[in-house]
Amino acid sequence: MSDTSALAGDPVDVVDVLPLERAELCRLLATVNEEQWAMPTECPAWTVKGIALHVLGDDLSLLARQRDAEAPSLLTETSLPSWDGAPASVLDHFNERWVYASRFLSPELLIELLRLAGEWTYAWYSTVDPQRLGEEVVLFTPGKPSPYWAITAREYLERWVHHLQIRRALGLPAGPLGEPPLRTRAFDTISRALTNLFVLLAPAAAAPVIVTLGDRSWTYRYDDAKGWTRHPESDSSFVTSVRVDATIATTLLSRGLSRGDAEDALTITGDEAVTSTLKATMAELFSRYWQANTAAPTRDA
Repeated sequence: MSDTSALAGDPVDVVDVLPLERAELCRLLATVNEEQWAMPTECPAWTVKGIALHVLGDDLSLLARQRDAEAPSLLTETSLPSWDGAPASVLDHFNERWVYASRFLSPELLIELLRLAGEWTYAWYSTVDPQRLGEEVVLFTPGKPSPYWAITAREYLERWVHHLQIRRALGLPAGPLGEPPLRTRAFDTISRALTNLFVLLAPAAAAPVIVTLGDRSWTYRYDDAKGWTRHPESDSSFVTSVRVDATIATTLLSRGLSRGDAEDALTITGDEAVTSTLKATMAELFSRYWQANTAAPTRDA
């Protein structure tokens, strides 16, 4: 029996945009030339091709462990090339190992596999019960199983972020990813995940917090029984306000800014006991994985 009592608030439904995002990605990659495939990105040691390979690896991994119930195999490989500041977690090692091992795939085959894997993952997420419990999603239920709507939302958000990293590496604007419905679903997912951030920074508060991401606003209220919950309407009684201007929201939320620029993009006012910590934490969460002064070699992929 599904027990989602630990996940208070409304779910996020992203299933309808999964094929749209994948079609846009494959369409973009089909225009990339040999030099562009080798361009560096915001990810350490990953080229444009490296990010595309990572997305494919994610698809295959989720199909194996979620759809087919194969035991996850997060393997590390000490013989992989290393560099100062290389990822240390087991999951990061697994991702590095996959990208390094799969670099032999041709661009044509990679695009074809991404298209097929997109169809397979859409078929899975559009048929599985969204309230069925599956693996943990730290964004929503850290330390506990999450319902499949949350698992699907996490996968979509990761695709959206990596897709935008590729576009930025190619010198392209956000395009359809910065417009509805692709942007809308990403912002919905992020706004839902912010509930856990308020749990960490403000375990209890009498007044609500209002968050505005571009043209969308949500109110977060604390309740002794449910904790922090998100609501899709404004509340004039808020004390703390978080605002991100529409012109920078997509770049910030897809982790395309440096730490300093991320702080500048966040306008937070209200309770001084909360605002400074909230600003620093959100800037850390949404800034680039690595800063511009971090030396990381880009391997051929």
